[in-house]
Amino acid sequence: MIKPAQLLLGSLASLSFCFSSLAFAGEDKPFGLEAKNISYLENGDVIEASGTVKVKSDKYGLVEADTVRYYHKNEHIIATGNVVFTTPEGLVTRSHHIELDQNFKTGLVKSLNMRLGKYENAHLTAESAKLENNKVYLENALYSACPIPKQDDVANLDTAPAPVWQIRSDNIVIDKEKESVTYKDMWFDIYGQPVFWLPWLRHPANPNKAVSGILPPSVGTSGNRGQEIETSFYWRQDKHNDAMLNARYMTKRGLLLTGEQRFIRNSTSGVIRAGIIDDDKLDTRNFIDGSVEHVIKEGLRAGINVQSSSDDTFYDDFLGFNPNFLESNIYAEDTSLTHYFGLKSTYFRDMRSGQPSNFTPQPLLQGDFNKKFKTSREGEEVFVSGNLLTLDREIGTDVNRLIASVGWQKHINTGGGNLFDLQAQVNGALYNIHNNPTTKEWEERLVPEVSAMWQNPFISPGGKHTITPMTKVIASPTGNNSRDIPNEESVFFELDASNIFDNNRFAGNDRVENGLRVIYGVENTWTRNFNRLFSLFVGQSYRAFDDNNFAANSGAATKFSDWVGQARAQSGIFTLSNRFRLDNNNLSPRRVDTFVTAGNLDSNYLGVAHTFLDDGPEEIRTNAQLELNKKWSVAGQWQQNLNTGGKLLGAQGKLTYTHCCYKVSFVVKRRGFENRNVNSSTDYLINFELLSLGRSREQ
Repeated sequence: MIKPAQLLLGSLASLSFCFSSLAFAGEDKPFGLEAKNISYLENGDVIEASGTVKVKSDKYGLVEADTVRYYHKNEHIIATGNVVFTTPEGLVTRSHHIELDQNFKTGLVKSLNMRLGKYENAHLTAESAKLENNKVYLENALYSACPIPKQDDVANLDTAPAPVWQIRSDNIVIDKEKESVTYKDMWFDIYGQPVFWLPWLRHPANPNKAVSGILPPSVGTSGNRGQEIETSFYWRQDKHNDAMLNARYMTKRGLLLTGEQRFIRNSTSGVIRAGIIDDDKLDTRNFIDGSVEHVIKEGLRAGINVQSSSDDTFYDDFLGFNPNFLESNIYAEDTSLTHYFGLKSTYFRDMRSGQPSNFTPQPLLQGDFNKKFKTSREGEEVFVSGNLLTLDREIGTDVNRLIASVGWQKHINTGGGNLFDLQAQVNGALYNIHNNPTTKEWEERLVPEVSAMWQNPFISPGGKHTITPMTKVIASPTGNNSRDIPNEESVFFELDASNIFDNNRFAGNDRVENGLRVIYGVENTWTRNFNRLFSLFVGQSYRAFDDNNFAANSGAATKFSDWVGQARAQSGIFTLSNRFRLDNNNLSPRRVDTFVTAGNLDSNYLGVAHTFLDDGPEEIRTNAQLELNKKWSVAGQWQQNLNTGGKLLGAQGKLTYTHCCYKVSFVVKRRGFENRNVNSSTDYLINFELLSLGRSREQ
């Protein structure tokens, strides 16, 4: 194999001159050339290389051929015989004859087969092609992502067997810079038979690059909506903006038009969605939601979120989820490792059945502040925090509230494994109440509190087993939950392993825990090679006096709380996790949440979740997918209420067939419950996607 470096050592002046003339325009670096034989024609103006020739440029690509001629005067390259031209963009062109300039940017190709390297099977065959800078113009061409049986390196347009589907056009343009393929006056064929005609079509030449176009349609039938067909148009405006326009026609409901606009520019990003339908069942209905956020600088941001709909069931009826509230707010936040400051104004719309909106509390202004100050002593800091709330109702009690706390905390490591966290703080609250049922207009609260927590990990000699006992003592005065203070934020509380060591286990700020409390627990972990294989935590708390502010089913209503814990086991692809709460008297289960997963989400997977609540709901949810082989896969979901005879809440099954150039999926959905005008129903849906013509709706 003769290489340029070897030839240049040959001390022939003409040879040195020829290779220097093969440099790219504007560059000093010559072509990388490999060939078995090199000769010079026409007084050295033409270089002919033969025998497995390779002409390579990292910037412009690679030409391989039986014979290559370089014409020095017009800087022209002609390659013949088993030609393979590979561009840096991944286009692979096979032909018997290619003519190129020395930059590989312009030229002619005859009888070619071109493959889009970023798709596995996508290829174009054409009688001829013209290269002009970053575009390739093809004449009398066919495109398909379906493979055809190999006959020779270059497919013959007349004799090649027809693939499953193909696109025919006399005018196809490949834009290498935009990585797109554009057709004019095209026919779409199935097994060589024309099916439909389009005046224009464009799709990406890169599966990872978003370009404007129509997404694959879906068709189906629904008990609530009748027969339906849905199609979408994706509009790639520029690298900072894109949009989605969606049309969904339902024979029982009408035409639902939705749109989505996304943008990100400099430090501002957002998304806006909206939709409208003249519902044959309920009249005109619509929704709008969106969010915009601007980052002023690192740690400082402001934004707005909007959610609105014409009625309480629009989201459930057409968008597939059923929120209890719609929330719109405007906010600003300033954060760092040592402080947080946030302001927010929120409007809630209650979507629950039978809940009038004029009784819904609206936090018109909410502010939160906390700041930490390091002291000169190691592990010690002082903190201050505050909360401001203005709560308004059309009908009912209005509240203005100011809460402030100041405290000290210290972390101590004795060096023998004993870890101590000490804390002392004073919490103050001032309430201004309008329309108070107790007629009390002003109410204040001042609660000093001290706490100390200890833990000591005991590690086995091999480091695989760790037992960590822990306990916490908290002390504060009793009688700090006046009935004159409205309870807006602390209505619901349930004890579990995540909050058992909190100083105040009430949600929100309207109620505080009082008196002397002792919390204790132990955690066991088993590890191997620093990977946790099993862990178990169990804990309980003791309160020195009764507190009737806790609900009976909260787990903390009695002096000795319920036992709470969580366990996790993991081995390879299998994971089991469990959270539980056991009655403090007889250890009967009061709350159990179990999660089991096996497999990989990208292939075969099984997930099972079971939830049990004493005197409450009991449900089981499953999620599974299985690849039967390279072409067939199944997936499904199931949600069942195990109380009152076991009512099915929802189920879905999906069967997918993936060919090398198309994908078909069949989906069956069952909705087992009713929500006012949204009835239980069974839906059937078919999606058909031609691979390589764009990303699917699922992606």
